[in-house]
This record gives sequence, C-alpha cells and structure tokens, in this order.
Amino acid sequence: MSLEKACIRCKMSSFRNPNLQLLVNICGHKLCDSCVDVLFVRPTAPCFECGIILRKTEYRKSKFENHKIEREIEIRQRVEKIYNRTLSDFSGSDNPQLEYDNYLEHVEDLIYNLSNGIDVDAARREIDEYKAANEESIKINNARIAAERREGRKMAQEVQKSNETPTNTVEVVQDSQESVNTKSKPKLSAPSVKEWSQSYLSLETKRLNPMFDYPKYEYIPQIMEMNGPKLPESYTHFLKRTRFAERTELETAGGLNPLFYVKLVVYQARINLFYNVKI
Repeated sequence: MSLEKACIRCKMSSFRNPNLQLLVNICGHKLCDSCVDVLFVRPTAPCFECGIILRKTEYRKSKFENHKIEREIEIRQRVEKIYNRTLSDFSGSDNPQLEYDNYLEHVEDLIYNLSNGIDVDAARREIDEYKAANEESIKINNARIAAERREGRKMAQEVQKSNETPTNTVEVVQDSQESVNTKSKPKLSAPSVKEWSQSYLSLETKRLNPMFDYPKYEYIPQIMEMNGPKLPESYTHFLKRTRFAERTELETAGGLNPLFYVKLVVYQARINLFYNVKI
C-alpha cells in the first residue's frame, strides 16, 4: 500500500474507503479527517510524521499524491504573501530589472531551503525579520494583488457573458427565420426535387470540368539510339542450338518470345560501340 494515497497514522487508503478525505498541512504529510480530529484536540499539535508544530485550522484537502509537491506549494503560497514586491517597487534603483531579478532569485532560494529542509531555522528567522520590517508595504501589496485578481475575474466574467449573449441571439434569430421559411415555402413534389438535383449536378459538372481538362494521352514509340549500324531484322538462326528452339506450353501461353532475349544481348553488346566522344 502506498503511503502517498493513505493516511500516515491509521493507514486507511482510498482503496478500502472510497469516501476517504486526506488533509494536508505545511509539512506535506497527509492525515485523514478522523485522525486530524483525534490528534488536534487543541488548536496546535505536532505532526504525526515529522513532529513540526501545526495548526488544525491550516489543514486543507490534498490535491497531489506526492507530499513533496504539496509541501512546496504550501510553502510557496506563504512565502509569496510576504515577499510580494513587484518591479515598480524597485524603480528608485539604478538597475530596477536587475534588482528585481535578484530579489526573485533570493525568494526562490528561501522556498527551496524550506521545502528541502536546508537551513530551515535561518530561513524562517530571515522571513520573520523581513515581515516585521516591511509590514506596511506587505499589506499594501497584498491589497493591490487582491484587487487586481478581483478585477481580472470580473473582466473574465464580462467577456464570457459577452461571448454567450450574441450566440444566443443568433440562435434565436436563426430558429425564427427557419420557422418562417418552413411556413412560407410550399412543399416540393418528388419530380421537382429530382429536377433540381439533376440541374445542380450538371452545373457542378460544368464548373469542375475545366479543372480536369487535360490533353489526351498519345503513345510515342521509344527510339533506341544505337549510334552505329542497324541490327538485323531476324535472329532465328541464332536459336537453333538453344533451349528457346522448343518452347513449353507454359512459356508459350505466357507470351515468351525468344527474340526478346536475343535483341537484348545484341543491343547490350553493340550499344555506343560507334559513339564518338568529343573532348
């Protein structure tokens, strides 16, 4: 049984209990809701696996199977609420982009150290000192970020509504137009429908015929250049002492002509024999 899909305390898995709800905290270790109620009689208690002091109110539903991913996401969300400066906050420096990039790199280092247990005490101490020194700016930036997110969600909803309304209007107009057309148009009889289809096919044929109007194929016999005297017309006297003198029924039925082989041999022997190469 994989611990990634089961409670670390009671070992209950989703295989045995399909309705099992696994909760996760900042450490990333998962507990079922029953074990959370048992362990957290008080508001705070140590983690059953790693011993980190946790709050019961900070438990949430697990989204990923890997507890390391859960831990990193939780740490990243908490750190980014404190280190929430933007590029505009570095406008007073000589190189704002460089200062902002170094700031983001330092934040990623803190998240990495906390996620992998490297200098955890030093990282937490640094975060607490930064939070105490920049409390006002942190609140202002968080309020601005929340307002921007609300504005973005509002714009997305407006765009979605604007996209849905014309579609519905067009559908209503099309439906009404189709109903009017069906009422106003008389029903076509079978001969009229047949005549219409034939006329349509004839028009399409005339339209497509120029696209495929290619010249007819004309056979041109191949001329074999010997570059010398012509070959004799008959080679039957060459076949008297060969196996082609008497053909089998199968060879005759297959269209075997011994002259083909003789012509091929003579042609290969005499080809380009009298060809003058100009250098």
